[in-house]
Amino acid sequence: MNADVEVAGDTEMAGDTGAGAMDRITARAAAQLAVLEQVRGDLTALSSTASVDDGRVTVRLDAGGGLADLHLAPGAAQGDAERLGRLITEAAAAADLELCAAREAILAAFTEQFDDTSVEFADTPGAEGTGAVPATSNCQPTVVRERSSAVRSNDE
Repeated sequence: MNADVEVAGDTEMAGDTGAGAMDRITARAAAQLAVLEQVRGDLTALSSTASVDDGRVTVRLDAGGGLADLHLAPGAAQGDAERLGRLITEAAAAADLELCAAREAILAAFTEQFDDTSVEFADTPGAEGTGAVPATSNCQPTVVRERSSAVRSNDE
């Protein structure tokens, strides 16, 4: 004779309580994998564009912060090569800041979506250590990082 046992809101047959918990874990993992794949796709599809000098210098960065496109309109930097270099860097830095903010928004939404894991599986044997990992931002624009590295190496 089998007795019914209540396990985290599910009624299951005695001796089968671990299977219900495992089914929940498997379903949750499948859902997280689907969301991770979506996040990866969203991050890969990112790009950012910024313009300076009244739109005469336009930079587009790819998802990794690499230069994907540079458009220089007639009259950019008024023909001054040094100023043009600064304007390109300024546009790239602005685009990189936007890219960084977009990445953080995608990752923050992902983190928030799965911050309840420890509550959901609190009654699951061996669930210690599950749960939210606080999101921390180390997002520093690529252009700024590279420029800072160049300044340090020139000073040494």
